[in-house]
Amino acid sequence: MIINLSGTSFVDYEMLKQYRQRLDANQQIECDVVVKQVSPEPPASEYDSDYAVLANGEDMIGWIPQLKTIKKYTGEAFKENDRKRHDQQLDRFKWAEMIRNNITVDIFRNEERPTCVIDGIYHLNSSKGWGVVVRFSYPI
Repeated sequence: MIINLSGTSFVDYEMLKQYRQRLDANQQIECDVVVKQVSPEPPASEYDSDYAVLANGEDMIGWIPQLKTIKKYTGEAFKENDRKRHDQQLDRFKWAEMIRNNITVDIFRNEERPTCVIDGIYHLNSSKGWGVVVRFSYPI
């Protein structure tokens, strides 16, 4: 399962460039997923926790997207009658929900630290930032 991370516009670009060079050299980069609450309000449930993705155990490279944020983007696309973007967000929601459910079970039930690997780092021309995609080995 793969997903593009959120919050990458707040990540150090030089650090991401270094990780990109490692990917280009066919190095596998493992990451840990940890609970790192940033919302001022506590989550309504464990499933709404903020999940940070850390490369090398300490380098913040992004966040697992919140489902409520994806729903917001889906609604905006619907209002703008943008069928393509709407369908993309629906697919993203489906994958994010599966990944978040697995992460939540690992952390809060199994007491294990979830891991993933960086699948890709790419430059976003439209926002002049970086996109980060991670891959989990959870069963589909």
